Amino acid sequence: MASLSDWVLQGVAALLGGLFRLLVPFAVLAFLVAALFLAVGMRRLAGRFFGFAAVVIVGSAVLTSIGSPDQAWPPGQGGQDSCVSADTGLDACAIESGDILLSRGTKNFDRFWIENWADTHFIHTAIAERAPDGGVTVIEAPGRSSPPGGPDEVRRVPLARTAWWTHENGFLEDWVVLRPPLPAVVRAEAATHAGGVADDNANVYDILATKADPHHWYCSKLVWAAYQSVGFDVEVEDPNPVDRVLAGHWVTPDDVRRGGGAVVQAR
Repeated sequence: MASLSDWVLQGVAALLGGLFRLLVPFAVLAFLVAALFLAVGMRRLAGRFFGFAAVVIVGSAVLTSIGSPDQAWPPGQGGQDSCVSADTGLDACAIESGDILLSRGTKNFDRFWIENWADTHFIHTAIAERAPDGGVTVIEAPGRSSPPGGPDEVRRVPLARTAWWTHENGFLEDWVVLRPPLPAVVRAEAATHAGGVADDNANVYDILATKADPHHWYCSKLVWAAYQSVGFDVEVEDPNPVDRVLAGHWVTPDDVRRGGGAVVQAR
């Protein structure tokens, strides 16, 4: 387990990294403004705008890297002693391909407007895939790329590098693991479909993407589409005005929570 100083460093870096990511769109704009100044011969101003953009983009990448703990595979998956995360209580050895993971945390900068505008308790979801060697991979669309549009916006990541295992440096509030009522081979096919989406670098994160858009994804749309590919609908909407407006266009993590099957683990 990481030392207290490591957790403090990672927590501070994650916080600053999140703030830097908020500035990335302004950095892109700064690049365009700098190019305009350079074109008209205003090199000093161009240099200042280029400098700001470079600091934001490089800072975001570095801080995000520091704030994402590079841990080993979960114990029991990589030759260690235990299957259970000491930080969250998740049993990695009980995870099966196609299991659906949901989480709610205090760290997510999108939490306020996601939970209020979309009326959802859980703010992130993903699908698990177990490798032949026993390792567990999480397939997700977290939208954390810096600069935007990078290949990690829709990605595969070891379970041990996610909040479900690390507790997000103390920021994770609530989590649950669901298992849709399908044969194991069908659930594995759904995970394989999600993996294919993650492996295609043409696919990027877009929280406003429609269900029909084949190249723009957000977390719950990825899980929904994975199970749509095997003929199972994990979306069950809450009969409230918000969900009635979103019906047919957007699927929330709580929609997946209601339709994603039996709870097999929870905090």
